[in-house]
Amino acid sequence: MTLVYVKRLENGNWQLQVHIADVSHYVRRGSALDREARLRGTSVYFPNRAVPMLPEELSNGICSLKPREDRLVMSAIMELDENGEIVASEFTRGVIRSAERMTYTAVNAVLQNDAAATAKYAHLADNFRLMRDLALILNARRARLWLHRFRPAGAVIEFDEADK
Repeated sequence: MTLVYVKRLENGNWQLQVHIADVSHYVRRGSALDREARLRGTSVYFPNRAVPMLPEELSNGICSLKPREDRLVMSAIMELDENGEIVASEFTRGVIRSAERMTYTAVNAVLQNDAAATAKYAHLADNFRLMRDLALILNARRARLWLHRFRPAGAVIEFDEADK
């Protein structure tokens, strides 16, 4: 499970925090559990179910980032400029307490100004909007990099006004 947090910094840059449950604290290196987890690589999430990297007792228990409970994490804390370029980063172990367990559907409902979802998650709505704004910057950066890398030499790409 991953927790993401975004905020604007006083200098106009963005801080992006990505916190991933620290399962290494509970799984011994080289153990049968570790070998099986390495074969799976990661947990996989589908709309109606998940295939966990670890046994359900761990993945949905002590290794799950449950709301309002302290959990061990590995964290990447990045500062990004207005173009989505990383200007500073830090990787660290930590302890977090998440606010809610969210789904993409619920977050999207808030971003679409659904009245019920916005009321339910009013304490998180501004952060969801910041996440969306940063995601748009990062997607635009990714598109620019893709075009730069794969555009045939001399090719001209024009966008309709609606695509800008």
